[in-house]
Amino acid sequence: MLNTKFIVNVFIAILTTVSLSVYAAPQDKAEICHNDHIINVSGNSLDAHLAHGDGIVGIDVDANCEPLLPPPPPCRPLQPC
Repeated sequence: MLNTKFIVNVFIAILTTVSLSVYAAPQDKAEICHNDHIINVSGNSLDAHLAHGDGIVGIDVDANCEPLLPPPPPCRPLQPC
């Protein structure tokens, strides 16, 4: 007869393994702002979109395609423009 503690430990080990494998699964889609519209693109095309100025939602832009960080100033103090 199987020990209850053994069964519980096996169950926990299985749940942990499944949870970690799901958590570690790579994301194959990214949500980006493209021409002022939010679209989902594959990881294969993400670099091409970023190269022509699209931004990743939640990193570069918000859900309204507005920049999350202000643009840098055109001139820095004590440096030539």
